[in-house]
Amino acid sequence: MRISSNFRLYMMRYGMTLLASSYTNPRRPEYSEKIREKLSAFLTQKYQVPDSKYDDLKEYVKKKPGSPRLSKIRSGLKKGELILAEQQDILLSDSRLRSSVGALTKDYFDDALTLAHMLKLVTKSQNILMARGRLSLSSGWCNKHPFNLTDIDSFYLGLWLLDLDCDWISAFLLQLQSEACFKITVDNRVDLLMKSWKHLLSAQQYRSDFHRNIKLRSRLRELIKITERNLKSNLNLGQPWSWFLIPRLELLVDAGILTKQQKHS
Repeated sequence: MRISSNFRLYMMRYGMTLLASSYTNPRRPEYSEKIREKLSAFLTQKYQVPDSKYDDLKEYVKKKPGSPRLSKIRSGLKKGELILAEQQDILLSDSRLRSSVGALTKDYFDDALTLAHMLKLVTKSQNILMARGRLSLSSGWCNKHPFNLTDIDSFYLGLWLLDLDCDWISAFLLQLQSEACFKITVDNRVDLLMKSWKHLLSAQQYRSDFHRNIKLRSRLRELIKITERNLKSNLNLGQPWSWFLIPRLELLVDAGILTKQQKHS
């Protein structure tokens, strides 16, 4: 259970993680910086937007009004100009995708490889591709469109997530109402997450005094206390939940565990 892990790691979708994994080798160590450079070069390469992608890109940009990185594209779309866009934006704008947490910026290209380490696709020390990584990359996944996950890709992602975060996922899913179309919204997501944390605190397997359990209980109590204080002070809770809950939900959507009602929202 890694509930205290760096929130930002969950900003990575599985497709980016597989792409980073594809730059490793099952027998030879690779430098993390070299993998990062290849990932960055692929995602940020600029192309003229083809006519077939124009409407999807327009909708994609519309859904991200606060992104200064997309300002030039937004302006070009309004003027009807020919547009150069990063490959990641063109790919992520595909309306067929199950979900999208947006493109990577320069400060976060390391996250894809870090999540590959966490999911045990790639060894943490030498970046050697592990059996899980080889299985995932041989499932029919295509590095030309890394975000377009097949049902097999989703199945493997679900297995790796359960191994990593089974307790949190179980605790969270227990809080959802039983109807098939229950919506997770801005208004209820904080309450769902708080209930999940409290459920974990009450779990018998975390009541022992093993060092890792003491640390976990301490972190959970800290998160609950901070959240309760912020709620009383009417503080903006958008950023913590964007870092912690929304990215995890995106991965659950990609894994086929949850369904996303509206794309790119």
